[in-house]
Amino acid sequence: SLDGFKKAFQNHLPNSEFFYAVKVNHHPAIIKEAIKYGFGLDVSSSRELKIGLSCGGKKFIFSGPGKTADDLTLALRHSDKVIVNIDNFSELERLGKLAAKHKKTIQAGVRIYPKQYGEWSKFGISLGKLKRFFNEAEKYPEIKLRGIQCHISLNADSSPYIEVIKDLNAYLKNNFSKKHLEQIKFIDLGGGF
Repeated sequence: SLDGFKKAFQNHLPNSEFFYAVKVNHHPAIIKEAIKYGFGLDVSSSRELKIGLSCGGKKFIFSGPGKTADDLTLALRHSDKVIVNIDNFSELERLGKLAAKHKKTIQAGVRIYPKQYGEWSKFGISLGKLKRFFNEAEKYPEIKLRGIQCHISLNADSSPYIEVIKDLNAYLKNNFSKKHLEQIKFIDLGGGF
């Protein structure tokens, strides 16, 4: 059950928030049930965001590669409810320009991919580019960079998440200033077993 899932994690991570991945099943009855149990909605397209809004969603994480200008504009229109997880430097620039054009401020995270993916992934940036990404984000005052996302799929157990957390911790300690560390309000871990 949704409630059982939340309680299992909250026992160990009391400050956790939970987001239902709309791509799993976008039926309005299921989405409304997730919302009823206090879940936000994880969306990866304008279509999913519109469905979630029509179901009464109050908090969204908009993730996924290849977001179009229309996708980003829709997210900006609902910036009081949407956090955009940015996948790369060009998406950062596009969102920054659109936010300035529309005079909207939006919260954002950046997706990183773990070293297990090798030198390149279509999902996010390498951990080694994270400091540069935070520095680049300062060029766009309408974007409030607040988090780091890492989703890993097809796991047999929790060890990939543990490794990512250790790597991220070491990277942040060695590379981030106090100012940048204070910006980070969430770590978004997901994927599936």
